[in-house]
Amino acid sequence: MTFHIGTLFIPKRICRASPGRLRWYARLPHKPRRTMMLPSLPILHLAGTRVRIDDISLRRSPRVNALRAGSSASDIQAFIAAANTAGVRYVEAPLPDQGLDAVPFGTGRPTGTQVAISVWDLDGGRRALALRPDCLVLTLVASEAGNLALTGRPRVDTIEQLQQVAALAAASGVSIMAAVHAAFGCPLDASVDTEVAIDLADLFAAGGATGIVLCDDTAMADPLSIERACDGLRDRWQALDVAVELSNARGMALANALAAMTTGIAHFRVSLTPGDTHTSAMALLAMLHGMECETGIDMDRLHACAALLEFPIGDRSPSKPPSQTSSGIARV
Repeated sequence: MTFHIGTLFIPKRICRASPGRLRWYARLPHKPRRTMMLPSLPILHLAGTRVRIDDISLRRSPRVNALRAGSSASDIQAFIAAANTAGVRYVEAPLPDQGLDAVPFGTGRPTGTQVAISVWDLDGGRRALALRPDCLVLTLVASEAGNLALTGRPRVDTIEQLQQVAALAAASGVSIMAAVHAAFGCPLDASVDTEVAIDLADLFAAGGATGIVLCDDTAMADPLSIERACDGLRDRWQALDVAVELSNARGMALANALAAMTTGIAHFRVSLTPGDTHTSAMALLAMLHGMECETGIDMDRLHACAALLEFPIGDRSPSKPPSQTSSGIARV
């Protein structure tokens, strides 16, 4: 430990000595040191931030897709109950196969847990509303080529159908969120940038959406592009909940999360399943808790919840990952 006097750094052991020894040390030849005052890092100002964490394991996990693995209603409810116990208050799932259409998500689940279903078209929206979810996630791809490869329809048709779904949801009292995939770039269309994704999100923001999600399915985002894209979004959509869904395919998820937080976005969607290319809930929570951020999630209970996803719910055997298009965007 040292004390700084002008340009002279004096060791603490010398300062404890007699004044004579201190004068002797000061007479020794010393190279002057230049001091520098650095500005506070943005991370310091993020300490104590309240961060919302949503779970998308049932929709996104490459090792388990409970709704397409022949699982029963009790299996699904067991996962939702475990997530609720861990402090997760939002679980998103894909639209189930026809065999599970009779299982309402609005019943038999813990109080305080919202269940959302992601839909791509009008038919899926009608089926999803019949399950009585808390929220519908209207999903589309920012690029024309990516949307065509994933849905088989032009982007304008997808937008038109999702707008009809939004009207049906409003009539049923179900909230909607808009999730724009490949929001930070698409390998099938280099001309698409985040401004296109933001313009698409504006359409649904004006149509009654309560939240906007920007998804980095293609792993093309980096901290600089995240900060540039997300800067000002909280002011642009003041009345909406803005979330980011990040990919960890290139190991940038945590850095990208920090970049998003510096712009005021503190809402992330993650997967509990180890090995998922999306942001790992465990890694993100470890970082957030180390930064003294508040998440309301119990890590130990979350590990127990993740254990349910070690193998597909229902048959307990390894499953195939979700199919993907050439764009790298996973089918949901």
